[in-house]
Amino acid sequence: MSIQERDRIRQCGGFVATALGEAWKVDTSADFDHAVSIKRADDGASVFLRIGSYGPRDGRLIISGEYPGTFDQHRVARHEITVDAYKDPGKIARDIERRLLPKYLPDLEKVRERIAADERAATSRAAALAALGEVGASETNGRIYISLPGIYGQIDLNHDGQAGRIEVGAVPLNGLIAAIKTIRDSLKEAQQ
Repeated sequence: MSIQERDRIRQCGGFVATALGEAWKVDTSADFDHAVSIKRADDGASVFLRIGSYGPRDGRLIISGEYPGTFDQHRVARHEITVDAYKDPGKIARDIERRLLPKYLPDLEKVRERIAADERAATSRAAALAALGEVGASETNGRIYISLPGIYGQIDLNHDGQAGRIEVGAVPLNGLIAAIKTIRDSLKEAQQ
């Protein structure tokens, strides 16, 4: 991409942000040679503008919704539109509002909810690992092991650490009975 094209996309991004309204600003922290990111201050919505460089989109302005992290990790559609790169910025802004935002914003909210759920799960799992550590379990290379006198095995926690599976080797019968009673009593409490 030439310097003139780079400058044109940056200038276009500034004009489109202005046309979208005062809540929208060019993201100056994102330094792209070939594109510009515009963010909305009130809710953090963000659109990415770039010039297509091949096929039917060659030379057209491609505008897509941005997600935190990588969009494919959240299993959502990559919403994008294309417009004439020389179109009036006010008309580009209207196209964004009419064609992109109604599809992108609901998925952005879903992504944020998933991120929040993942953060809660990670916190819960960390607490579970700490509790397991208090009874002799330790984590090594992503696996949780327990090794105590007379008991050894591996624990597999689920994603949020609220349940798991344990495999143990050679446990004396009275230990097995005590473990089963403890599990049974725990399940009864959880059902009440």
